[in-house]
Amino acid sequence: GRTMLDYARGFLCERVVGVNPCYGGKHGCSHLCLPEPDGSVTCACPQFIRLGRDGKTCEPDPCDTAGCTDGCYLVSEGRAKCSCPAGMKFREDERTCTTSTSTLIIATSNVIVSHTLDADVPEVKLLYQSYTRSTTCLAVDAHKNRVFFSDGVSNEVLKVDKSSPVGDGKVLFKEPGLPTQSQITELAYDWISDTLFYVINGLEVKTRRLQDLLQT
Repeated sequence: GRTMLDYARGFLCERVVGVNPCYGGKHGCSHLCLPEPDGSVTCACPQFIRLGRDGKTCEPDPCDTAGCTDGCYLVSEGRAKCSCPAGMKFREDERTCTTSTSTLIIATSNVIVSHTLDADVPEVKLLYQSYTRSTTCLAVDAHKNRVFFSDGVSNEVLKVDKSSPVGDGKVLFKEPGLPTQSQITELAYDWISDTLFYVINGLEVKTRRLQDLLQT
């Protein structure tokens, strides 16, 4: 007998004459119906799912009983494997997905991205992009998914949320009166006191309370 692959590759070149016997629902196939040149039909099943002894009914899809909470795919005949969406990982049961909590923040001069570390399919998300600014340093508030970064061109400190539109950075403050060639060289955030610490030219340490900055 012919397989589905025979039909897909075009090995069956004969033309089916008359009415397609697969139309009308009288063929009795549970899933796929393939017309034969003599007017008969051949029933078939999706990949890795077996055709039953009656030649018409496909055996149950293993994914129906795999217990996967999100995604499922077949890896071989009768064997299913669960999958998780990008940015999520398996719990210990290898069936239930949960959100990944480990994220790496990567910054270049004009781009900031987040990259999940322990997800089965890593999620890479663009957080910020600008062609007029130059990021010199950054700090992260992991509790509220916020990233703070300094711009070496304007000497401003900005904030971007993980859920914000790309490029939508909020200016928190600008360090006034810096001499030429001076800039913010280090930045840190203390979530207990809700305070930003920053260093000018690697020498002078200053602080700003975030609550005061967000109210302005």
